[in-house]
Amino acid sequence: MVVWGTIGGYVLYPQIGDRLDLICPASLPGGPRASPEYEFYKLYLLHTREEANRCEVIDDSNLLLTCDKPHSHTRFTIKFQEFSPNLWGHEFHTQRDYYIIATSDGTRQGLDSLRGGVCVTRGMKVVLKVGQTPYGLPLKPPKPDPNSGRPKNTGSFAGRAKIEGGHSDPVQSQAERFGRLSLRVPPHTPQCEIPSTALTGAMVEMRCRDKISFPPATYKWYKDNQPLSSARQHNLTYTLDTQSGTLYFRTVSQADSGKYRCEASNGVGAPKSCEGTHFKIDDMNMLIIITVGAGSFLFLCVCVLGICYCCWRRCCKRQKRSSDTPHRSSSSSLPNPQYYRHTQSFVL
Repeated sequence: MVVWGTIGGYVLYPQIGDRLDLICPASLPGGPRASPEYEFYKLYLLHTREEANRCEVIDDSNLLLTCDKPHSHTRFTIKFQEFSPNLWGHEFHTQRDYYIIATSDGTRQGLDSLRGGVCVTRGMKVVLKVGQTPYGLPLKPPKPDPNSGRPKNTGSFAGRAKIEGGHSDPVQSQAERFGRLSLRVPPHTPQCEIPSTALTGAMVEMRCRDKISFPPATYKWYKDNQPLSSARQHNLTYTLDTQSGTLYFRTVSQADSGKYRCEASNGVGAPKSCEGTHFKIDDMNMLIIITVGAGSFLFLCVCVLGICYCCWRRCCKRQKRSSDTPHRSSSSSLPNPQYYRHTQSFVL
């Protein structure tokens, strides 16, 4: 049970073929833990976000359920289908959002109100994202169950006018009088993140998550089809969080090799498990690591020496050129000795 008072309401992800039950339980005759007050509501199906945000019903023909019978249970089942053979049946399209709100104030006098009500004061609002998932991708069409005419992915939604629970806590009793919403969505196949290999002594974290089920699922991890203990023990090399679905290894060894899978369950329908993945631990060979490291160091040293040698040769050539240049210029500037030699004698 969830107290119906969250800001923004709840979000469900029904698929085509799923069913959603709207239930108003009876409160009279009252039991030992029943609330003395019965709350009166009308639930409407809206097709636009604007109406839902304003908490206003424009067309009252979309009435789904009226909770006004304290002596008997009232149920209405929504089947998510793209075509309805019933004249008054509801039709849904994938990748579209629909809204269920209640604009009554909980009293018999305010039962027929079409604006405000508990939609504003207590967040009595549900968003139906048909054919969608929290991950942004549509699910595959559900396979029919051969053993039953009812689809596997069946959820239940109950707007309670009868509140069960003690009144020892005044805060809880006040919250219970707001009305309760029971959302029952069976678990789907969880998304598992399991590495295939790791080195000995490495830190490894495996994750498992199902964001569709409600109430939120709890998780179990299996190794070679044997459940892993979630209790904290000193001799265990891992830590398992059943709420977040995280399996954390501080340091892995060969004993941790095996086939791992995760199972999600929430008490609604059968548990769902992801496909098992074989996790292999590779030994870290120190001799190979040292050899590779030494070889890399020697190669780096040879490269550095080669660069230094090339730079030294280039500097030597430059110095030799600079030393030869002055001699050539001085020899070329001297005049030819034949210029001063007598080439012809004559007498006047």
